[in-house]
Amino acid sequence: MCYGQGLWTHALGFGDFYYELGVQIVEACLASRAADGGLLELGVLTRAVNRRRGGQVDPVTSDDVGVGVCCGAVQVRAIKALKCLGGGFTLVAIGTLQYVRSVPGELNLDKNKVLELAQNKGYVSQGQITAALGWTRRRCTEVLQDLLAEGLALVDDGPPHTSSERLFWFPCLSTQSASL
Repeated sequence: MCYGQGLWTHALGFGDFYYELGVQIVEACLASRAADGGLLELGVLTRAVNRRRGGQVDPVTSDDVGVGVCCGAVQVRAIKALKCLGGGFTLVAIGTLQYVRSVPGELNLDKNKVLELAQNKGYVSQGQITAALGWTRRRCTEVLQDLLAEGLALVDDGPPHTSSERLFWFPCLSTQSASL
């Protein structure tokens, strides 16, 4: 693959290939943001970018889009290049999967633990968090309220007139197998 040595190489430190890939990543993240709250699994993003690129060009890999190992640390290629432009693009590990966060903000350790707990089902309840993590009700409430405010969680109170516990759904976890 031939990388250009144009404006983007000198100004931002990456070639035309990664500039174009960065634009495609931004487009895919923006297209899915309403559904996933700005947190998109890396494999899903890679497939979405390849669909956008079409069959006329070589497909990109998760390594091009996201993770490469350099100097013993996780390095982000195209996403790292996007960081210098601002806008909140960063790579986040939740459990064993990597996600691209495309909105400003951070996932603190508590939010990450809740997302990891919800990863298998796509949802979690306050009771499940308390039982699994040993947290106080107040700590659970604060973390869940933050996730709701950031648009990463949705509330399901269940059918009316039932005593079922409120569920917190995470579209970013529910859409891993869905196509963009």
